[in-house]
Amino acid sequence: MVQLHDRGRGVLRAIGVSNFTPKHLDQIIKATGVPPAVNQVEFHPHYRQPDEMYTLCHKYRILLQAYSSLGGSHNKALLTDPVVEKIAEKIKVTPAQILLRWALHVGYAVIPKSVTPEYIHSNTQLDFSLSRENIYAISLLVIQEKYAWDPVTVF
Repeated sequence: MVQLHDRGRGVLRAIGVSNFTPKHLDQIIKATGVPPAVNQVEFHPHYRQPDEMYTLCHKYRILLQAYSSLGGSHNKALLTDPVVEKIAEKIKVTPAQILLRWALHVGYAVIPKSVTPEYIHSNTQLDFSLSRENIYAISLLVIQEKYAWDPVTVF
């Protein structure tokens, strides 16, 4: 892929990775000299990446893209979190929209997953803002739970 990228001059204009930890990013950048354009990682109010991830991605201008922004497929804990529900009710949007908007406010790109046309459409309707107080309230949720697999074990 690095050869096809040729520092932006080849047939690949950008290289993206998924589930790279800061250790993985360091390894790939040191080995190739080419930082990925995007790192797709699990990110939501119940699971945030370590500060080292933000620092490294900022340094190399790597876009962080969140998956599982709404929690796990079979776990509705985020969508039914009382803080999220209260904010959604106040703003008159869905809890899913609150979670997606929150991720955008804190600097992540989002790729929500849905199989129904209604939810797919709803997930694109993010033309509202969250107040600083609402962002903090969601950011301070104390539950820390990973819903996807853990890439830490990959060497």
